[in-house]
Amino acid sequence: MEFARFRTRATALLALGVLALAAVFVGGCAAPDDDERATFGTVAGVVQDTAGNPVAGATVRLEQAGVPDLPGVASVITDASGQFIFPSVQVSGALLSVVAEAPGFLPSVGRVSLTNGATVTRFAVANTGVTTVTVVLQAVDTSVQVGPGGTTLTVGDVGDDITIAFPAGAVPAGTTVSATRLSGTGLPVAASDLSRSRDFTPGTTQVFDVPVVAVAITPDGLVLNTAATVTANLPLPLSTAPLWRFDFNANAWVPAGFAELLTPTQARFDITTLGTYMISLETTWTFGAAVPQSTSPFNNGPVTASFPPLTSGEAYSVALPVQLDVNTLPASEIAFLKNAFAAIASEPADGFGREVIPPGGTVGKNCVLNASTVQVSYEIPGAFRQANGTRFFWICTETSALPPVVTPPHFQGHGQGGGTGG
Repeated sequence: MEFARFRTRATALLALGVLALAAVFVGGCAAPDDDERATFGTVAGVVQDTAGNPVAGATVRLEQAGVPDLPGVASVITDASGQFIFPSVQVSGALLSVVAEAPGFLPSVGRVSLTNGATVTRFAVANTGVTTVTVVLQAVDTSVQVGPGGTTLTVGDVGDDITIAFPAGAVPAGTTVSATRLSGTGLPVAASDLSRSRDFTPGTTQVFDVPVVAVAITPDGLVLNTAATVTANLPLPLSTAPLWRFDFNANAWVPAGFAELLTPTQARFDITTLGTYMISLETTWTFGAAVPQSTSPFNNGPVTASFPPLTSGEAYSVALPVQLDVNTLPASEIAFLKNAFAAIASEPADGFGREVIPPGGTVGKNCVLNASTVQVSYEIPGAFRQANGTRFFWICTETSALPPVVTPPHFQGHGQGGGTGG
């Protein structure tokens, strides 16, 4: 586990480590008049890449639909640890977009609603709540300058690749086009919305259209003079191939028809507008109740961990190991399910989740390792699949009475993970 610390100030503090954007609300700003009350919160977090590495120098901004410029909020740049902070954001209950951008990466958007914060008057500041949100930056795979005669872009491994063919005159000569294969936490939100997987009610069944293959072709929104053809090799066979396009304004996937199946493992579709597309498969997920664990699957690591506030008033983030075990399936389908889980839950199936201990020196966290059963079912040509497994994750609760900072020995030296654990 690594601690990434940053000081809270009334001025903008830099920090970014995307792909895990942890939004933390804490108090602070002076109110105008005694009889006027304004509520403010702090939005802080980290930007990472899909491998969980911090992304330094990324630009992070807050946006709200219909509000061109949020009062008192300017964009910030992530520091060497990928962290950022917006120290004084007015709480309105409106949905805010946390947009992260960095050279060599696709833009990524996280959503958060500031519904609690510090109620500030001239004489008192109320206590605050804490909320976390995850955003992941996906590195751009391949870019090419399109000439007058057209061009072809290919991303992915041989036999598991995606090819985009631009005919002559499809785009203005000299236009640079990029293609990036997306998977796991690098994907935008799933076709069916799910904010946190731990919100499953025990025994509840959820149905998701999950990505079998997905690609981002930029610049997003560029209208082609002549349609381009996308050919994708699929990691598992399909009977039908529903096609979706991601609408960044609505922050949701929207239906775009169907791709043509050339074979059960190869699909083709035409596009007239560049953007992010996916071919999906309908899957059914059932999560059992969360059960606290007395033993750990992580090299006999601890099953509880305490992270106190720092008396210096700094905030810090911790990486906690998570794992999804799935059995009785071919390796390619297990990989597909783990990518699907990461896409719908916005956290890794295996690796590290993140918890952020907010600034202010008053709120810490107690974390307990939990497990739940997982059952997934779906259909492929000639077969009905049903996989059973176990998910190991952490449930953390806020506390203000904790012992001094202790780094569990089995967590020491781990890299930062993408997404919030539990």
